[in-house]
Amino acid sequence: MSSPRDGYVKLSLQEDDFDGEQATDPTRNWKGCPSDKVQWPEQTSSFFSRLVFQWYAPLIKLGATTPLELSDLWHLHPTDAADANSNRFWQLWQEELERAKAAAARGGKHSEPWLGWPVFKFTWKSLAKAMFMRLSSDMLNFARPLLMQQILLVCEGSPAIVKEENAWYLAVGMAASAIAQMLLNTHYDNVINRVSFRLRCAIVGALYKKTIELSTGAKASYSSGKIVNMMSNDAMKCMQLVRQLNYAWSVPFNFIFALYLLVDLVGVAAYAGVILVTTTTPNTNSPRSGPHPPLPSLRAARVCPRCGARRRVSRGNLLSHVSRGCYPFPCCYVCVCLARLPLSCRRSWPTG
Repeated sequence: MSSPRDGYVKLSLQEDDFDGEQATDPTRNWKGCPSDKVQWPEQTSSFFSRLVFQWYAPLIKLGATTPLELSDLWHLHPTDAADANSNRFWQLWQEELERAKAAAARGGKHSEPWLGWPVFKFTWKSLAKAMFMRLSSDMLNFARPLLMQQILLVCEGSPAIVKEENAWYLAVGMAASAIAQMLLNTHYDNVINRVSFRLRCAIVGALYKKTIELSTGAKASYSSGKIVNMMSNDAMKCMQLVRQLNYAWSVPFNFIFALYLLVDLVGVAAYAGVILVTTTTPNTNSPRSGPHPPLPSLRAARVCPRCGARRRVSRGNLLSHVSRGCYPFPCCYVCVCLARLPLSCRRSWPTG
């Protein structure tokens, strides 16, 4: 074989060599090792494995011994695949378009399709499951203080829900409620994260499919930046909405239930504490605080007298000054606290 010319390198099948090395690699040659050739193990795992996420342990074991690669990950669950979620959401959106057309034909008025119905139909089953887990977790959050109260009543010799010889039931109940709440919170986060990622994937797929089907005249009114913004920011907002949706009812429920238990324990005097906390909470929008100072015109400044930063104030590093508790005033170029110190406490901002 002739030797390669100067400046050229002999080609080799590096991918085949890499596959052979990976096949004989002892860190990836053990039973149950995750691979891209293995289906999602959650489908075939037992109830206990799903309950404590034992099916995920092989991936953690492999990651503890060697850096993970793309070929080490399992195939996605069929319900989490991008094509399945995109097709399903697109079908729901087409049904909403047909509903809007039928409503316009019946009423004689133009009816706009609403994106909320496809999103609701796409996520309501998972959100209902997550809502049940969240409600159960919130109830168990109040179970431990109530059980502790019963334990104190038993220790005092007062009437309780159990007899003195069966007081250990209460301690076991406290431990069981803590374990159950931990599992419910973990599975709640798993369900919410998966359904939010499914929705984001479906919306991005629907936007991409709609972009391809746009005519030339329609593309003229939608720039590429606007389309990318909808795929990134707007889809992310829908994803965050699903994550924060249960807080709309969970926070008031916890407040009302905690207030009920507080009133039941200390009586009507609990309302005085609630009123006191409500009235003494600082209101940042009150008229007495005055309007916030306007943003300054960003001129050159060498030294910040509060944080000592020796740099030029620009739009890029203004946020770093604010994060240190500094605020540059336009009138005298003073860097003061966000709480707006008095004028006597301000220092002059040397300009140059």
